[in-house]
Amino acid sequence: MTTQTVGYWVAMARSISLLLACLILTASLAGCGGPAALPGPELTASLKGKLSYKGAPVKDARISFENASLGAYGALVNADGTYTVDKMAEGEFTVTVTVVEAQNPMVPTADGKMAPPVARTDIPESYRSVVDSKEKVTIKSGENTFDLDMKD
Repeated sequence: MTTQTVGYWVAMARSISLLLACLILTASLAGCGGPAALPGPELTASLKGKLSYKGAPVKDARISFENASLGAYGALVNADGTYTVDKMAEGEFTVTVTVVEAQNPMVPTADGKMAPPVARTDIPESYRSVVDSKEKVTIKSGENTFDLDMKD
């Protein structure tokens, strides 16, 4: 073996050692499983209820329960006004109700033009945003019931 060949193999061994050291350092800094997920609130509560406006069931709507620290939970409202949230955190939530358009809300009129969407009067504006809603509900661990009869 010549001196040149020995020098080549020594240089290769150093390069491989350096590469392995960089890989080990990178793996130890990054961790094996990637960034750790932040723990969220425990989902120990469930909620069911009925949504109505002046006593009449509201349909084609979504009811939501929002808390800046705990998150947002919600459900689509059934045709009879009932809803169910299977899992959510416990705590105090602001209640909002938003419109869910029917599958094909735009139906052509007899002359072939598209009719304008029908304005919803059964969901007052004061319930439609978390900023405007004054409706609050406190949810505890386990099963909860919250019936909401909206008023103007």
